[in-house]
Amino acid sequence: MLLPLSHIWSAMFFRLPLCALALSLTAVACSPIELQDHSTAAARLAPYPALVPIETALAEHSEARTDEDSAAALTNRAKALRARARALAAQNGG
Repeated sequence: MLLPLSHIWSAMFFRLPLCALALSLTAVACSPIELQDHSTAAARLAPYPALVPIETALAEHSEARTDEDSAAALTNRAKALRARARALAAQNGG
């Protein structure tokens, strides 16, 4: 059975104020959290750090550093992940 349009509108406009009231009461019940300041006076008075261009920051750490052990570990992990992906695909019919 279809409800008349006026009934649907009245139900919507009745629920809207109730939702607004519920949200308002929830917001009122929340109190701001008092954060403790653990910084020292020297840290608060220190000057803001100097900004460097991104090119300079990236140039310092541009090369990846891997040794033979970490390269072998990464290769083995990649093989294990590929095998797991194949098993999951076979399990799901893919």
